[in-house]
Amino acid sequence: MLKKVYAKSPVCIQNIMISIENMFVLYKKYNYLPFIRPMKKIFAEVGQININYEKEELEKRLEKFYNYTRKHTPYYKDTDSLSSSLVNNPILKKDILRKNIQDFYSDEITQKNCRTLFTSGSSGSPMEIKVAVKDLQFRYRIILKTMIDFGYKYDDVVGRITGHDIADENNIYRQDFINNQFFLSAFHISDKTIHKYYNVIVENNIQALDGYPSAIYTLAKLFEQNNLKIDTIKIVYTTAEKLHRYQKEKIEKVFHCKVFDYYGSNEQSVYIYTCKNEHLHLSNKTGILEVLDDNYLPVANGQVGKMIITSFTSHFMPLIRYDIGDQCIVSKNQNCSCGNKGVIIDEIIGRDEDIFKTIDGVYITRFSVVLKYLPSQIIESQLILSNNKMSASLLYISKDVIDDILFKDYEKALISKIGTKYKIEKIKVSKIEKSSKGKTRAVIIEN
Repeated sequence: MLKKVYAKSPVCIQNIMISIENMFVLYKKYNYLPFIRPMKKIFAEVGQININYEKEELEKRLEKFYNYTRKHTPYYKDTDSLSSSLVNNPILKKDILRKNIQDFYSDEITQKNCRTLFTSGSSGSPMEIKVAVKDLQFRYRIILKTMIDFGYKYDDVVGRITGHDIADENNIYRQDFINNQFFLSAFHISDKTIHKYYNVIVENNIQALDGYPSAIYTLAKLFEQNNLKIDTIKIVYTTAEKLHRYQKEKIEKVFHCKVFDYYGSNEQSVYIYTCKNEHLHLSNKTGILEVLDDNYLPVANGQVGKMIITSFTSHFMPLIRYDIGDQCIVSKNQNCSCGNKGVIIDEIIGRDEDIFKTIDGVYITRFSVVLKYLPSQIIESQLILSNNKMSASLLYISKDVIDDILFKDYEKALISKIGTKYKIEKIKVSKIEKSSKGKTRAVIIEN
């Protein structure tokens, strides 16, 4: 009903509706109330948080979480299936969670103390995730703390590239007047509209940009290609997709600032974030991360492994040794002068379903080393790999006709990964399909 009212309302009314909705979102996250409990006060409180437990504190926190789970979760209640020793507990796989999800919901859930979230459904039908309001707010405070440490200020003018359908090609943004935030559409970024995005940022002195890596990368490419200079942005925040190195380098070059990337999920995964020294750290206040091989045995630092998470922000749907479907590499070098002490991660690889197994049995994960060699004239691209079709098809958007010779380095890098048995295609298109939330997948696997 509200969506229909919004769609039929003039822009000025839509801005008011966006302002009210965003105020409600901020209230749910931080107990924020304008004038009564302003963001300045919240920033001051959050700035004092320690985002990691010491070893003894962590052990006590884990035991407290176990006790709650045994008492309130039907799946674990009155059974011997939950050991006090983490590594003695079984791996919780996604199909088991889906099949028994009602038994994972806490008996303390009420309408007031719980929020319902949904997974993206990228690896199946979306799951209904139950999260305690206290857990959700605790998690958002940890995230905010790391953003503050990176340089985010409460009075920064923020531009959020949103995956919600709130704008159109004529007017590509809506404004929250109360909190001086601008919501820019992820669905209308193109060479035709790029000057509109530029004007919104420059004319409103937007200082922080927040959104999907693919969307911000596309903005950066178009700004560069159209010789549009941006000097207002101080920080860029990315999440919800893998940030590839070539994307990070382009974003930093065009916006002249550092990128804060962070990892989490609606499933209440562990929280991994960028520190001021640009290392990825784990905050163990949100949970414990194990990195294991296909047989669920520990891998050495520097090797790719499955991310097995035990989440402290999942009381209403406990995730203990949960195989979330992502992979990462823990760094061999665990030294960082930022002072946060959390485990250092070299790279978050991505979903299991994003790993391509060639017909020769080679597993390909790091497509960044291929895609970075694409011609600079390309605005957006998507690589589709298929064993059935024996093809590697690149869909790309460009306002120019690109000479085949400019793809030489890309093709050479691709062949070094997948071999010579695949047909390599390059297809210029006018549009690359986005998900319903405005995301663009850099690589699609069709086995």
